[in-house]
Amino acid sequence: MNTINLEDYLSEDDKIAIAKDAFREHCAKMVQKDFERIITNSAYHVIWEAVAEQFDGDLEETLKSKVYDIINDMSAFTVFRTPNAWNRTANTPFETLCNSVKANKDLLDAKVKQAIGNLTKKDMKDVALKLVEQKVL
Repeated sequence: MNTINLEDYLSEDDKIAIAKDAFREHCAKMVQKDFERIITNSAYHVIWEAVAEQFDGDLEETLKSKVYDIINDMSAFTVFRTPNAWNRTANTPFETLCNSVKANKDLLDAKVKQAIGNLTKKDMKDVALKLVEQKVL
């Protein structure tokens, strides 16, 4: 079998040029394949730079402050959000709440039984009337 020695046919500059061309061709194919992702990532980079400029370089502190404000203004409804048409899965606080309720089922059952045992006849009558009102109205 005959062996071809590339050194006999290509100079070092030729090999470098071929490698550069192959690399450019590969990069062009990758850009075409992932064009949308590359543009999206570039847009995010540009947007973050623009936002950072608007915050006079104090973006991190401003965002932290806003996060604390939002957390302090949150209600149980927004924190413990159940899955719905927009949020297909439960959020972490809701899952944590459900897991805690399951883990403490015996304690909760005991507390509910205790609360029911402490109801007076008047309390039971009031509850019954409210239930009837809800069904009738």
